[in-house]
Amino acid sequence: MNKHLKRLRECLYCHGEHVQKNGQLPKGWQRFRCTDCHKQFTLWGVRWTYDEAFRKKVVDAYCHNDLDARSVAQKYELSTSTIVAWAKKHRKDCDQCN
Repeated sequence: MNKHLKRLRECLYCHGEHVQKNGQLPKGWQRFRCTDCHKQFTLWGVRWTYDEAFRKKVVDAYCHNDLDARSVAQKYELSTSTIVAWAKKHRKDCDQCN
């Protein structure tokens, strides 16, 4: 698994980091409870995120170093669709890409 990948385990309401498992719904979805604000919530599916510095490095390799998405994907262990989506968001704000 990619070392830059981290699981989001923070409260959806107060964004506190003190979250505990709190049972399951009948269909098997995991419930969580925040010990800070005492709210309960369910993460629908798996939520993952990447470090912002890692995203910038990948987008720079793709947009500014003229590498193709496939080679960047293999180098950083990502899917090509992820790289293209990140680059699309990046190009909206980048003067160098426009």
